[in-house]
Amino acid sequence: APGVVGGFAAIALLAPLSMRFAFRGRERMAWLAFCSVLGQLGWASSALVFVARGLPLVVLPWLLLAAEGLRVGLLLSGFRWQFGPIRMPRRRQLVAWTRASVPASAGRIARGLLYFIDLLLLGLFAPLSEVGLYAVALRLPLFAITAAAMVQQAVFPRVAQLLGRRELGGQGALMHQTLLAATALGLSAALTLGDAGGAWLSTLFGERFRAAAPLMAILCWRIPLSAAAGLLRNLVCAADPLRDARIAQTATATAAAAVVLGAWAFGATGCAWGMVFGEAVSCLLYGRAARGSMRWPDSTSTPVLASMAVAAVALAGWLWRPDGLGDS
Repeated sequence: APGVVGGFAAIALLAPLSMRFAFRGRERMAWLAFCSVLGQLGWASSALVFVARGLPLVVLPWLLLAAEGLRVGLLLSGFRWQFGPIRMPRRRQLVAWTRASVPASAGRIARGLLYFIDLLLLGLFAPLSEVGLYAVALRLPLFAITAAAMVQQAVFPRVAQLLGRRELGGQGALMHQTLLAATALGLSAALTLGDAGGAWLSTLFGERFRAAAPLMAILCWRIPLSAAAGLLRNLVCAADPLRDARIAQTATATAAAAVVLGAWAFGATGCAWGMVFGEAVSCLLYGRAARGSMRWPDSTSTPVLASMAVAAVALAGWLWRPDGLGDS
């Protein structure tokens, strides 16, 4: 409907005015978090009221626009309060900034495609019922991946500061700690969510969606791979944004090709493995690009190798299980 499209288009135009980069870059996350939570609460409460009254769904994008307007307005007020008045750049400066941001924006778009490209491509090769099961199986893994992405955004300013001061030892120590935490939490999520997928899905969405548990068990392996790739990407982005954009585009294209081949040959299961393969390629490319920007502590190799061994044993056990992958 034109009303729905217009509402979402207005949101896309309004969001960049929030000046989030200033709060993130100077590590003023408290005000950013407060405004984001307030906007989400406003959107959720108004949507619940309107849906409960049976109003048409065409109203929902405009409710979201109102909540986004509240968030942007508060952030702009906070910007003036914390950083001073907003000054418009000169035309030549604005053109230079725009040209410099185009490659980085292309990389950001490519990374964003990884959130939904599998659903888009799977719909070309599988029936709607299979796509629906895949979408349900993706819910919990995607929630974990999104949460990890927020942590990565919070860590990025400190990564950029250490890199700017050429503190390679401090950079290595920070990456060592964050990667260990991401690996531990990511593997825990993959193991627990994947193994108890049937119970999770039947509890949250109903018994008929228990059949999506095998797909969810595969997709859960995106969690540790995405978490590690995102932290390594922070380092690459701070050092060379153009290289970051190229890696993101390469990883997304690889994932898309793997999804197409997997979905064509094996349906939703092949699509899920294609996305895991794409995340693995992204992690390897970012790891290779980040090697020269830090000095790893000597104690890094042991936990990394142990994590890889745990992942290999768990994956082999799931593939061998006669009662179905993750359908417990």
